Amino acid sequence: FCVHWLNNDRLLKIVLSKNVSIAAQTVIEVAIPVNNAFGLQLPPYGVRKQTHGITLAVESMLGIADPTSVNDVQSVGFISGYPTVSFDPPLFGSATDITLVCQPEMTLVAGDRLRVALPDFLGPERGEIWDFTGLGASYFTPTWTPAGNPSGYPAELLFEVKA
Repeated sequence: FCVHWLNNDRLLKIVLSKNVSIAAQTVIEVAIPVNNAFGLQLPPYGVRKQTHGITLAVESMLGIADPTSVNDVQSVGFISGYPTVSFDPPLFGSATDITLVCQPEMTLVAGDRLRVALPDFLGPERGEIWDFTGLGASYFTPTWTPAGNPSGYPAELLFEVKA
């Protein structure tokens, strides 16, 4: 194999050596060790599992296989699965406990933040939440910011990773 990165096309091209053939239906696994000399890097904003845009195509002497989307791609830098939010009691216009469950696909370090936008939610003036419970209580410092704040965000909960 010979591997080329075509920067203008954002294309990784893998070429078979001359006089080499691979039989149809053969599973191919290619591992490309990334080092400073090659320099291939993940996008600065990560890779989404569902909307990554990664495709495979074949240009062969026997025919062309048009680009096919890759079905299984590891997410990097995003929240995967199905984040959930639940309310107790689930009564509109009343005070409620909020439970958030999510799985970030990146390591979180001190100072990182998880921002939960809560459009049309009402609450007190901006402030830290003191009676925070659950598994995340030992990892995060939560802060509430009401709608109409100077940042222009809707009402939100901000969870900052503790040092």
